[in-house]
Order: sequence, then C-alpha cells, then structure tokens
Amino acid sequence: MSRKEGVVKSLKPVSGYGFIETGFGADVFFHESALGKARFNSLKVGQPLEFEIKVTYKGLEAININPLIESSTLRLYNKEYGLFESSKETVENKIIFVRLPVVSQWFKTIEEAETDARQFALKLGANALLCKQRQKDQRKSDHNNYIYHVHRITAQACLVAKKDLQGNFSKADLEAQALAMENTLEQFKGEYKTKMGRSIYDSADMTSEKVSQTGAITFGAVFFIIIMIFISTGIA
Repeated sequence: MSRKEGVVKSLKPVSGYGFIETGFGADVFFHESALGKARFNSLKVGQPLEFEIKVTYKGLEAININPLIESSTLRLYNKEYGLFESSKETVENKIIFVRLPVVSQWFKTIEEAETDARQFALKLGANALLCKQRQKDQRKSDHNNYIYHVHRITAQACLVAKKDLQGNFSKADLEAQALAMENTLEQFKGEYKTKMGRSIYDSADMTSEKVSQTGAITFGAVFFIIIMIFISTGIA
C-alpha cells in the first residue's frame, strides 16, 4: 500500500478525530487510534503527515499515520512564470540546489543585457537569477569621436525549489538536475572557448554594442558640416 502525504486541516481533541487535507482529492478522516493518543494530542493544524489510505463504508480513512517535520516532496519555485529574479543571495524558505555564474555581454541598453543574461540562464535550465547586479561602463567610439555608455548583467543562475505536498520532485531528482546544469555549463564554456578563443565570461570585447567604423566616420562628417555652417553664418 503506497503512502500519502497531507496536512492536518482540523482537529477535534475531545472527540479524538480530525481531517487531513491532501493534494489528490477530498479530505481524509483520521482517528487518534491511528497514531496513538499522545501523538494525536501533540498535533497542530497545518502539520504534515504521512499515512496510508483505507476505504470504509463512510469514506476514506487514514491509518498508520506518522507526523512529519516538513514535506518530503518539492516543487520548482515559480517555474510556471519563467525566471524568478532577485538581487538577493537567497529566497526565503526555499532550497537552492546550484549556483552558476552568469555574465552578459556589454550592450548599449540595459534591456539587451537583461535579455542576454536571461537567455543564458534558461539555456542552463535555471529557474531563478539571484545576486543580480547591473554594471555600467564608459566607452569611446573607434575614432574617439564621442563617448557612450554600455551595460551588462552579472548574476547567479540557480535551481530553486520549495517544500510542497503536491510537489513532483524529490531532493535526489533536483540534485541530479543541478549536476546536469553544471555539465551543460562546462560544455558551453568548452564550445565557446574553441569557437571564440576566449572565456565565455570575458566580455571585454564588445558584440552588438560596438560602434562601427562607418558610424564613427558619419558622425564626424556631420559634426564637421555643422561647424562649417556655424562659421559661415558668423562671417556673413
């Protein structure tokens, strides 16, 4: 007989019975005899329980009950809504199974950097970005015609879970998933090193944010024309 988990929904201490709320259907009745009077009296509403189900003519009844300190099943935190993002190192009352460093490339806008960091984390299989920080730097165009700013994101790609009676993962499941994420990162790093000749975290070389030589020349030409018009107007 498979064991189930639930939480104490209500208690009737005088009558010696209560009801268990489960994640699989109707509430389940239980009697103090299923775990002993002393342990029954120590129960509190909301306490997790492990038990077996017996079908009676009155409905479902829990037998062979053991109180639990906390649920043994886990659910990925906020996964259905995409990445959970925070500048903090931890998430309250949640378990973090892995932390992998994420660094975006430098971009002209913070939105592009945010997108780059999120895509990196999702490729690794993360469901959270923690320790998220924005960085801003000042750059010069190819011909030093003007100065502009660029942005990047540093963070930790994490696998975060919470205790949940209706969860469908065990600790071993998520530890295996965390190991797979680490292996994926190592594979990405190796492929990037082979292709680019540098570390995936070395974002000193700019990508889409780099100002082209043509753009710098065009800017200089326009600036020169404006100055000449100004001088001609002054002479006239």
